[in-house]
Amino acid sequence: MRCRTLGDRTADPVLKLLEEIAVQTSMPAQEADAFRGVVHERLRSGKVLLLIDGLDEIPDEGGRKSFANNLRTFLALFPQIAMVVTSREAGFRVVAGVIASTCQQAKLAPLQVADIRYLCEQWHVEVVRDSPQVREEAQKLANDICNNHNIFTLAQNPLLLTTLLVVKRSIGELPTNRAALYAEAVKLLVKTWNIEGFNALNEKEALAQLSYVACAMMEKNIKQIPHAELLNLLQESREVLAAELQYIRMSPEEFVEQVEYRSSLLMLSGRKMVEGELQPLYEFRHLTFQEYLAARGYVKKQHPRRTQRLSLLELLEPKFGDHTWREVIPLAAVLAELDAEPLLKG
Repeated sequence: MRCRTLGDRTADPVLKLLEEIAVQTSMPAQEADAFRGVVHERLRSGKVLLLIDGLDEIPDEGGRKSFANNLRTFLALFPQIAMVVTSREAGFRVVAGVIASTCQQAKLAPLQVADIRYLCEQWHVEVVRDSPQVREEAQKLANDICNNHNIFTLAQNPLLLTTLLVVKRSIGELPTNRAALYAEAVKLLVKTWNIEGFNALNEKEALAQLSYVACAMMEKNIKQIPHAELLNLLQESREVLAAELQYIRMSPEEFVEQVEYRSSLLMLSGRKMVEGELQPLYEFRHLTFQEYLAARGYVKKQHPRRTQRLSLLELLEPKFGDHTWREVIPLAAVLAELDAEPLLKG
């Protein structure tokens, strides 16, 4: 059962949703009756494995809670069946309390080399076709991914590995330089990921705000940021980057929620006491994205010191000896192209 296809049926009992499979697949009346009979018989005997895919893809939190409660009721009616529910962390938090008493929670471990090879090959078989040539090309791509440390660290996350595969599929190859690769991956996550469940983000507005936040976090040498501070930065970005963000209609709170649910580029990672208050902490899904977006922000002049009108060299030269900036500065040099000459000489 794919949660993204439920639409306004999230409040329906799970048994009703299963029975409706016959209607959705246009079974003739006689076969539909037989199907429903088999479903009921197998449920009573416990010979069912129910796979619930993408709980986080139910966009409305109320609908997600209703569906989770219905799952718990369903399992109480048929306690002998097996069920697997998948969800990204962003969408799971709202229903964790509902599911916790019924299901055993497991977190997917980072993919290893063998996992990456297997997923690459099976993805190509499913998306392209099954042939010796396709399998060989998939293994070659897997080799390229595993032999590049920066790409490999991304590929250990299934979402990001799938993103890399989609990037390669859409443009014909993985970009040869990291800046181009990260740009394509970020663009894909912002524009096309999880579009069934949530409204599309405006790419230019989203990247401008995320770049601003990434620059601020790099300058403070932090990888996590309290929720209130994040909202303040986003509001500040709309004032400093007025030319780019003058038509934005989404509030900072809505933006954070959309980015997390749509792309997981920015996500809740924990909680911390801040000035006597327990606040959510946010971080970029992978440090690589924070570094890339910061480099992009400095090149595009979408950073907190924009009003000072400093050159790229003036912005980055003080960071030359700081090891935490060792990825940001080369990425900025590549993104700046011809404008990078002063930076390279510096």
